[in-house]
Amino acid sequence: MRRVWAAVCSILLVGVACTSSDAPAPGTTDSNGSQAPVHIAFWHGQAGVAQRAYERLIQEFNDSHPDVVVDASSGGATTDNMLAKVTTAIAAGTYPDIAYLYGSWSANIVTSGKVADLSSYTADPSFSWEDYWPPLREAATVQGKVIGVPAAAGNLTVVYNKALFAKAGVPEPTPDWTWDDFRAAAAALTDESTNTFGTSWPITGDEDTVWRFWPLLWQQGGEILNEEGTEVAFNSDAGVRALTFLQEMARDGSIYQDATDEKGGELFFGGHLGMLVTGPWVLPDVKAAKIDYGVQVMPAFSDAHTT
Repeated sequence: MRRVWAAVCSILLVGVACTSSDAPAPGTTDSNGSQAPVHIAFWHGQAGVAQRAYERLIQEFNDSHPDVVVDASSGGATTDNMLAKVTTAIAAGTYPDIAYLYGSWSANIVTSGKVADLSSYTADPSFSWEDYWPPLREAATVQGKVIGVPAAAGNLTVVYNKALFAKAGVPEPTPDWTWDDFRAAAAALTDESTNTFGTSWPITGDEDTVWRFWPLLWQQGGEILNEEGTEVAFNSDAGVRALTFLQEMARDGSIYQDATDEKGGELFFGGHLGMLVTGPWVLPDVKAAKIDYGVQVMPAFSDAHTT
């Protein structure tokens, strides 16, 4: 394991937030003379199993904190689209108090001037900030200010459909498998007559397209940036070799080119995708779909199964 990937932070925003219009203002009293609870708007961008888990946890919090009410919703966006949603809401003055954003967006959101500095809280020993892995703390810190709390992290892996492997007569992947093994399995699993594909790749051109490419780059000996972090470095021979491999897979038809970044998962949950490059966050949905699945480390070009 070389990098901790997909750090996601709950970012605290300051200022006027989009609490419900009929909620009493904090610090006021209601018609019975009681102190009005503080309402906190939280946009999480989740759906399905993850959304239900959030709703359960938030209900437990609200039940145990009568002076605080967390008003949670998806925010009308998925996690992949949350940065654009929150940025637009900030411009309109209708943004939430807390938003669930990728840690790689920290530098983007902090330019809004609406992000709270949590450093005084994380500096308190009772917060146990040091319990988070260093890359997670770094993802939530911009210019020395802590702007969010890490909520999730995971490395890429390959989740595969055991039934499809058995049907195609393909051995299940082992910890020492290679990208050539991955490519051969994807080709053997592809069956146009049943609309079944070996694997998928998002071609939306966003972060989800790119971050699946990084392990192939690193395994080829490449880097995203130079050592000083001042220049792009993936436009190298290593980058060309990694992208050429994906290009060849696309040409032989063993990759479903996902133009929505949603269809690949749907195909897997429906039993029509052999291998899904993903992370631990997808397992609740896989289990809910009752797929007989296995999990294996990412393939390698040599001995380094870097993710």
